[in-house]
Amino acid sequence: MKSISAEKNGFAQQNLPKLVFSFFFLWVNSGFFFYSSGKYITSQYPQEWLGAIIGEVAFMWTMGIIFKSARTSRYLPIQSVLVIAGLFTSILYFNSVNQVPLVISIYLAVTWGLYIFWYSDFTPFERDPLKVGNKLPVFTLKGIDGQPVSSIDFIGKKALFLFYRGNWCPLCMTQIKELAGKYKELEERGVVVNLVSTQPEKFTRSLAKKHGLRFNFLIDEDAKVALALNIHQKNIVPLGMQILGHSLDGVTPTILITDKVGAIIFSEIADNYRIRPEPDTFLKVLDEHGN
Repeated sequence: MKSISAEKNGFAQQNLPKLVFSFFFLWVNSGFFFYSSGKYITSQYPQEWLGAIIGEVAFMWTMGIIFKSARTSRYLPIQSVLVIAGLFTSILYFNSVNQVPLVISIYLAVTWGLYIFWYSDFTPFERDPLKVGNKLPVFTLKGIDGQPVSSIDFIGKKALFLFYRGNWCPLCMTQIKELAGKYKELEERGVVVNLVSTQPEKFTRSLAKKHGLRFNFLIDEDAKVALALNIHQKNIVPLGMQILGHSLDGVTPTILITDKVGAIIFSEIADNYRIRPEPDTFLKVLDEHGN
């Protein structure tokens, strides 16, 4: 199986601006939320802060959804309307003596647009080996017991491979929690669930201990498999996570399901980090293919 370098497929160059953007979008807008809230409560003219509050509430609402759900809508229409409404409210109550509320609303509107239409989307790349109908490429991963696990080991069984970005990703963690909730249904269908990450081994061990299920928690050392499958991405882990021990790199969230002969019967490679398939979709595909 031929490896494809991250630099060659363009991920390194395209994700570096997003890495920087994520820091300013997440942390600056979080700071603006608390700053605006405080000013709204203490100001003699609270109405001039109302627009900034409306917009930043939409931002915090979105962050809350991301931490509790495995998916959002693509364009977040309600929150987007609130951000725009907040901007117009700031314009309506603009006070030339205090321009800060309008600056905050403009900053949020600009970064929100970039977040929805640029940051959230992954650059598409052809991944022909992972198309439905093809045989799953041969690769080897490492189990938390230190033993090698080959994709060939699952011939004769139905297998689900979830390549997730890491313990730091709330959407990924909720997606895994959803799979855990479908454990009995998957077991009844004879499916072996494999959770794969390029993150440091200690985080994968921690995740396995947390769930305590008979899923395979697998480690893609040096991202060799992710590189070969063309789902590796450089510079996607938000700045700040490195303090906890995460690297800057990860994978495009990917789900593959194979039948008993190793043919791919489902392939979902995320084109937007906020959109993941429902677990019932996997069950439906498995039932359609039967035994």
